[in-house]
Amino acid sequence: MKDPAPPEPAPAPIGSRLIQDRERLAVRIRDARPSDLPSVVEVEAAAYSVPWNYASLRALVRREGVRFLVAQLPEPEGRFVGHGILRWAADEGEIVNLAVVPEVRGRGVGSDLLDHLLEFARDSALRSVFLEVRASNDPAIALYRSRGFRQVGVREHYYDHPREDARILRLDLSSPPLRPPEESALASRAGAPMTELPTYRGRRLRGSERLRALVRETRLSPGQLLLPLFVEGGRGVRTLIPSMPGVARTSVDEAVKDAREAFELGLGGVLLFGIPENKDEQGTGAWKADGIVQRAVRDLKGKLPDLLVVTDVCLCEYTTHGHCGVLDGETVLNDPTLDLLARTAVSHAEAGADMVAPSDMMDGRVGAIRAALDGAGFVELPILSYAAKYASAFYGPFRDAADSAPAFGDRRGYQMDPANADEAIREVLADLEEGADIVMVKPALAYLDVIRRVKEETGAPVAAYHVSGEYAAIMAAIERGWLDERAMEEALLSIRRAGADIIVSYWAREYARRLGRG
Repeated sequence: MKDPAPPEPAPAPIGSRLIQDRERLAVRIRDARPSDLPSVVEVEAAAYSVPWNYASLRALVRREGVRFLVAQLPEPEGRFVGHGILRWAADEGEIVNLAVVPEVRGRGVGSDLLDHLLEFARDSALRSVFLEVRASNDPAIALYRSRGFRQVGVREHYYDHPREDARILRLDLSSPPLRPPEESALASRAGAPMTELPTYRGRRLRGSERLRALVRETRLSPGQLLLPLFVEGGRGVRTLIPSMPGVARTSVDEAVKDAREAFELGLGGVLLFGIPENKDEQGTGAWKADGIVQRAVRDLKGKLPDLLVVTDVCLCEYTTHGHCGVLDGETVLNDPTLDLLARTAVSHAEAGADMVAPSDMMDGRVGAIRAALDGAGFVELPILSYAAKYASAFYGPFRDAADSAPAFGDRRGYQMDPANADEAIREVLADLEEGADIVMVKPALAYLDVIRRVKEETGAPVAAYHVSGEYAAIMAAIERGWLDERAMEEALLSIRRAGADIIVSYWAREYARRLGRG
């Protein structure tokens, strides 16, 4: 009698395999934190030749906590073969983003099939669709972009093309769909006679200011602006800064006048920088109870108690060498500087500051300041961290205003390299982990891409500093008649559109005045 045949192993879920090693995927989906991507199910093309084993797939997804689904489309000329899995995803409500590998036989998915996919995705209440395409497939990329997809990542080694990378594209389904270009319009561009008039006329909503305002996508209110103020000793002092038209260093009494106007114009608040009468190696004037910033805070809060007062926390204005920390020779020491920054922040809080803003770029300073504030009883006082501050050439006029230029060398050893964007995300995440409540990108105009990434990848409140060099360049062009003042409005709006919730701007009062004038 023959021995019974050994039982066959349980089949894997038909058409799916679990990728447990996330690093193999090498893709950063910018709407999702790593904790949202515990695993990915990839649906292989071969699976479409057999019925789906939905029960097995559902069990796999629930067991592994899958949030994103990757589905290939093997029939470019036919129906969308992913209907079943899309419908299941929508019904279950567990998978809210669809990722598709649409490229077939090197040609990419066709326009009809793509539109079918997007229509079904919208009907299924999915929040976004991700596409993966070979980096060299320009026609497919152009098609996807025409439907509103934007690149959000890159994956190494596109399937059977190990020497070529793949682009990851994303479409946000919460936005209205883009209409595909009409064939008649395309033919007209090519020189063929136009057979019918366009059905989409964007100009209809641009005919008057009221119409334009009605559909305006990005709005910037005065309450989202912080006005920087440079405060020094004396009384009745107002020293204009030649490199920053319209900006002055003032005594405390004059700063109160400027702050009062800012408050009456509805600005979000003021950001204080102090210029002390005396400096030393350690910058002890930064944390003195009767220091210039501390006196200004007390006066401002005494006369304007509802004004939001934010204080810059750094040592560069107070040190004889102009660097942002303690020195050992010509090296800025990180850890010994942290205690001095924490003492400075506490002294500002004791004077009545509503928020402190460390700008030094020492590693760990947010954690040190948070611990010091909590220990001093200021548990509710927020921290606005200059989290991604670049070693920029756009700071020159500010250093004239704050008298803070380094006496030797530069700050590239602790401020960020302008070439780096991924590093900005690491810096921001570190500051948030240490207790930052708001994170800042500085400068703004030259780093709009970084502002966008920080906002999308963290979801935290984001501030951006429209710095002195950016301001001065536009103002110089306005003074010479090369630009209209609307250029400054446009610059601020672009920062807001990039994702900034708060903008630090020397033009804040003028923006509010112009807005009030209509």
